[in-house]
Amino acid sequence: MSYKLNKIIKKIFLSFISLIILSCAAPSTQGFSMSDQEVKREQNIQKELAILQSRKYQKRIDTVALPILRENRDLCGSKITYYLGFSFETLLGKNNDWKEAYISSLNLNLNNYKVVNVIEGSSAHKAGILQGDILVSINDVKVGTTEKEIKSFRKRLENIEYKLDNAKIVIRRDGLTKNIRYSPERICDYNSTYDSSDVLNAYADGENIVISKGMMRFVEDDTELALIIAHELAHNAMGHIQAKQTNAVPGLMLDLLGAYVGVNTQGTYANLTSQMFSKEFETEADYVGIYYLYRGNYEIDNVAYFWRRMSAENAGNIAKNRNSTHPSTPERFIQIEKTVEEIYRKEKNGEPIKPNVIIPNARKNNSTWEKRNNWD
Repeated sequence: MSYKLNKIIKKIFLSFISLIILSCAAPSTQGFSMSDQEVKREQNIQKELAILQSRKYQKRIDTVALPILRENRDLCGSKITYYLGFSFETLLGKNNDWKEAYISSLNLNLNNYKVVNVIEGSSAHKAGILQGDILVSINDVKVGTTEKEIKSFRKRLENIEYKLDNAKIVIRRDGLTKNIRYSPERICDYNSTYDSSDVLNAYADGENIVISKGMMRFVEDDTELALIIAHELAHNAMGHIQAKQTNAVPGLMLDLLGAYVGVNTQGTYANLTSQMFSKEFETEADYVGIYYLYRGNYEIDNVAYFWRRMSAENAGNIAKNRNSTHPSTPERFIQIEKTVEEIYRKEKNGEPIKPNVIIPNARKNNSTWEKRNNWD
């Protein structure tokens, strides 16, 4: 094709594109003009709201989780930690685009750690630590004032037995220094974390319990949130995540063998074997989780109705599906109802309120457990 002809075709094409754009419908009114400064000001307000909302969600998760993690520590074996009961933050390390919002919403700065959450019902709350307190030291480990000291504070803190027996907290409030002493609580060592995803989800990863924003919006009260936390705690304590990783190994070997002979399985077999017994793991987490919930002093009489609400949200989970990784919502409802009946029967007969399973981590503490029928 000649250069001249190519140029003509290009002009025709551009003219055609312009014609299409001009033919598109446009609004009949114009938006108001606004300055970059106005937009930036509103951006900062919305960032402030996002920060405060995330802290609010995290505080609610921590508050609801605390009695479950505390009252079930004997069911977590060696996975026990001492819980300070408050969280603290500094401006160091925050995203530059968000620093202004952190300053205006939480009053953070570069020269200290500030208490941003005190968990209701915790030892710290009872001892009088308040949100907004400036942290000076924990068991004589000082925060410091230089950037280097502040950056290394958490690491320096990990090198001492600051959580054992007693905590000596020095804070600064309204220009005055206060010394606060209390005994941190012993709880199951699984962190409860808020995830900003809008997806209706919660999961355990072996070390953490993660609750999404979508789930926080879905639960109607703290008891339903506690049900989710107890279920995910059961996944962690029962070693389900580690079991799935172990189950993935035979499939991974098949995937590697396929790659060796020139077949790209795209990890199909590892994914397939990792999902073996997923339904049974979910059923077990539902069963153990109700015990955790009850022992955490939450109401369990009507908690199964959560799964009826969940079925209305996702009707596809009502029917039994042999290929699904989760039980159907009717199965989960009945499983929980029967677990509640079992707990009340044990209570009536004066039996220990413990699930009839062996919890893997508990073996390390030489704890005695009842075996569930046909469970090995």
